[in-house]
Amino acid sequence: MKSKHLKGFLVQNKDFLTMTIIILLTGMIRLLIGPRIIDDAFITFRYAQNIAESQGFVYNLGERVMDTTTLFFTLMLTTFYLVFNNLTVIALTILIVSDIITLS
Repeated sequence: MKSKHLKGFLVQNKDFLTMTIIILLTGMIRLLIGPRIIDDAFITFRYAQNIAESQGFVYNLGERVMDTTTLFFTLMLTTFYLVFNNLTVIALTILIVSDIITLS
């Protein structure tokens, strides 16, 4: 009797279960691989850190040059940096959440 209910549940919720498995696998892969940070990310990290430390939206102090191509991501990093103070972990967390939202 229970197996009929389980089969019925699996058949009715096949798409939901498939997406749940994909989301879990994606998150696990991201966590297992760890951060793969390239040089471009460090530019964004530097901007976020300078903004958070009230130095302005600059890469080098005293130079007013806009060099980041990821304005919204930089501002997100800045906001979370004020609380958590670890840009690498913050960026990885944002990427995992973005993956999950994209797959949903």
